[in-house]
Amino acid sequence: MKGLLRDTLTVLLPQRRRLWKDREKAFELHKRLLGEYQSLAELPKTSCDLSNLRHWDASAFNEFLADPNREKEWSALKEKLELTTTPGMPGGVNRGDQRLIFHLVQYLQPRKVLEIGTHIGASTLHISSALQNTGKQGTLTTVDIKDVNDPNFKPWLLDGVRHSPEEMLKIAGAEQLVTFHVSDSVEFLKKSTESFDLIFLDGDHSSTAVYREIPLALERLSEGGIILLHDFFPSLEPLWPEEQIQDSMIHQSVISGPFLACQRFEREKAGFCVLPFGALPWTTKLGTNVTSLALVDHNR
Repeated sequence: MKGLLRDTLTVLLPQRRRLWKDREKAFELHKRLLGEYQSLAELPKTSCDLSNLRHWDASAFNEFLADPNREKEWSALKEKLELTTTPGMPGGVNRGDQRLIFHLVQYLQPRKVLEIGTHIGASTLHISSALQNTGKQGTLTTVDIKDVNDPNFKPWLLDGVRHSPEEMLKIAGAEQLVTFHVSDSVEFLKKSTESFDLIFLDGDHSSTAVYREIPLALERLSEGGIILLHDFFPSLEPLWPEEQIQDSMIHQSVISGPFLACQRFEREKAGFCVLPFGALPWTTKLGTNVTSLALVDHNR
């Protein structure tokens, strides 16, 4: 309980004066965060095996991004995909994040990739396109708790996308690289016997889900593997200007789960840290170049 209180105060105290300006907002914020912390605290402590986790070399990756060929490759991909898909992929990761994911897969050249959280298939499409680009005959396993290709319900239409994830892959000529699974993320990770070079966690963003997913994902890593997180908000501060609302510490669109789970791992000395990519060399969201993508890495 002392650890829970300390974690809570780490987030709340820096904004104490602003919160007192609107007591109703302050009460709702405290209530929501304490409920999230309490649910997280009820989970038993788990250990993390970091033996297969890659030490990230940010300078080498930045050098890779600075190569003029990256711009050419991205322009060619964008032109190809926008002929058959909805520009910008509404409801999915933003275009800037899509580009980072594409280049990351190019850089890593993984044989096997696991994606948790298919949704409308934006990341699925860009991961598989990057796998085609590397020429390594890599494969992608993508998991979602819902049937994202359901021909009756057609969930992709709710996000304004013309094609199902499966249809988009066929149009892009990448359908043979991808296997879809309908499953809870934790159950899939527990039952899987495969190892993956890259695991992208972008499913259930609750702190309790992420706290259970990360140790299981570490167990499923191949030697030198990478874990990529989406929607990581350091200290639960807004990343984009539109979300910086006066007298409110946390806008409703700031997703708390990944940070809270990793905050507990840090307190428990799990041996890893989270490295946000931060600012990118291209536009991401709301006219900025900031991303919420982050990597799991060994403590520095």
